[in-house]
Amino acid sequence: MKKIILILLMLSVFASIGFSDEEEYRIENGVEISPGMEIRTVGNTQLLIPKGSRLRYINDVLAVETAEEYSARNFVRVDKELIALKKNQEILKNQIEELKAALENREEVVEEVIIQEKITEGGVE
Repeated sequence: MKKIILILLMLSVFASIGFSDEEEYRIENGVEISPGMEIRTVGNTQLLIPKGSRLRYINDVLAVETAEEYSARNFVRVDKELIALKKNQEILKNQIEELKAALENREEVVEEVIIQEKITEGGVE
């Protein structure tokens, strides 16, 4: 019963805590900015665009990249980061295996030293 009460208490505490990583609506220069958006100034014009979007001129017209372009660019970035993380993970796995092997060898050496010390203490060589 105590465990159930403790679990319910913990759940209620976690439920009452807001997530600090969540963005909230904010107001800049009288404009309400929703999460994931930003105001970018180009010349005398302020644009409300998705964060990280690129702007470009097409025949003297300022254009924001499309959702497809934005998504494709971010997928490529995420894929590169994922490949780098996998490489780092393999390196770390190899290092762990090397450390385990070194630890096993060290333990064997320590055991041999202890045996040798016991033999020399006993007078038998």
